[in-house]
Amino acid sequence: MTERERQAALEYLRILDSDPEPFFDALTRAAHAMTGMPIAMISLIDGNRQWFKSLVGIDGASETARDISFCTWAIQSDMVLEVQDASEDPRFAHNPIVQGPPFVRHYLGAPIRVQGGNRIGTLCLLDTAPGQASAGQREALAWLAQVAAFAMEQRASLLNRMAEQRQASEALSQSEARYRRLFQHSLGLICTHTLDGIITSVNPAASASLDRPEAELVGHSLAEIIPEERQHLLQGYLERIAENQSDSGVMELLAEDGSRRYWAYHNILDTEASPHYVLGHAQDITTQHLQERQLMELSIRDPLTRSFNRRYLAELAENQPEAWGCLVFDLDHFKEINDTQGHAHGDSVLVDFVAFLSEPLQEGEVVVRLGGDEFLVFVPGATLDRLQALEAEYQDRAYLSPIRFSGGCAINRPSETVADTINRADMKLYERRRRERPPSN
Repeated sequence: MTERERQAALEYLRILDSDPEPFFDALTRAAHAMTGMPIAMISLIDGNRQWFKSLVGIDGASETARDISFCTWAIQSDMVLEVQDASEDPRFAHNPIVQGPPFVRHYLGAPIRVQGGNRIGTLCLLDTAPGQASAGQREALAWLAQVAAFAMEQRASLLNRMAEQRQASEALSQSEARYRRLFQHSLGLICTHTLDGIITSVNPAASASLDRPEAELVGHSLAEIIPEERQHLLQGYLERIAENQSDSGVMELLAEDGSRRYWAYHNILDTEASPHYVLGHAQDITTQHLQERQLMELSIRDPLTRSFNRRYLAELAENQPEAWGCLVFDLDHFKEINDTQGHAHGDSVLVDFVAFLSEPLQEGEVVVRLGGDEFLVFVPGATLDRLQALEAEYQDRAYLSPIRFSGGCAINRPSETVADTINRADMKLYERRRRERPPSN
C-alpha cells in the first residue's frame, strides 16, 4: 500500500468534509458504549490532516494535523493498535494532545481497510486515563471498523448511482417519454407530492418498498403512511421544503402490513411547475437502520440471556432524575450445576432465571446481568415499599425459579456510585443468607 494509492482510495469514497450521518454516528456510539472510553471517532487520514467523519465526546473539532495523529500509526498495520499509557510510550509521550488537552493516555484504534487493502483511517477510542481493552473489545472494534469500511464503499456506490440518476434526469427533462421510462424503471424510490402533502405520483420501486399499490397512495396524504407518533414531524418537513426549496433526511413510513420502512431522501421543490410540487427521491435504508439498532443492542445486551449488561446499568443510573433502587440476586450452588449437568444446562438455567425475574416487573424496571450468576433488577424512582413488594413477590414465587437464589436490595443515595449501591445490596444479601442458612456445626 503506497501513500498515493491510499489517498486515491480515500478520495474515491467521496466522503471527506461530508455532513454527519446517523449510521456512522451509531458505529462510534456503539464503540463508546462497548468500551466505556469517553472519546470515540471515525478518523480519516487525508494528506496532512486527520478529518473526523464522526466524533463522540469532544465538541467543535472536525480535524487535526496528521503529524499529531495516533491514527497515522494505526493505519500502518491491519491489526488493532492499543497504547495503554501514551505518556509512557516514546512515540507519543511528547505529543501535544498527550501533554495538553485532551490529555490522551489510553488509545485503541482499528484500521478501516477498504477493497484493495488500503487503510484509509480508523475507528478509534481515547481515554484520559491509562487502560487496557479486553480481547473481546479489540475483536469487536475490529468488526465495527470492517462495518464502517463496508458502509463507506456502499455509500460511495450510492452517491455514484445518485449522480448518474441526476445526470439522467437532466437529460430526460428534454423528453417526457424518456422521463417516464426512468420513472417506471428506476431502482430509486421516486415520489411527488403537493406542498400540502398530497401524493401525486409514485414509481414502482416506491410502491414496492411500501408493499402498497399505486392506487392506495396517489391522491392520499403522506400523513396516512406516517406512524402516529411521527405525525408531528410532517408539518415541519413541508414548511422546510416551502422555505428552502429542498430537504434531506430520513423518513419513517408504514408498509401495508404495518411494518416500518426507513427512506433516506433528498427532495426538491419544482418552482418552474405550476402549481409548485415536490419531487422526491429516496433510498430504502431499512436494512441499514436495523443493523444500526442491532449494533447498539449488541453493546448493551448480554448475548446469552438478552438481559441488559453492566455497561447499560451505568447509563441507566446516570440518566435517572431521582433516586433509583436495585435488587441483587446470587444463584445458590450454580457452579455445581455446570459441573454436574453441563454448561448447556447451566445456560438454560440462567435464561430461565432472567424470565423469572422479569415476570413481575413494571414499565421501566429491567433485569441486568452483572456477570456470571449475579443478577440485578433495576427499579427507577424506587421506594422502599416497591422494593419490599418485589422481594416478597419473588419469595412467594420462588418455587417457580429454576434454581434457589439469595437476594438483597438498596436504594441509591445522593452522590453514591453505582458500585457502592450494589455493594450495600450485596451486604444485605450476605446478611440474609447467613441468617436464613446458618453454618452447620
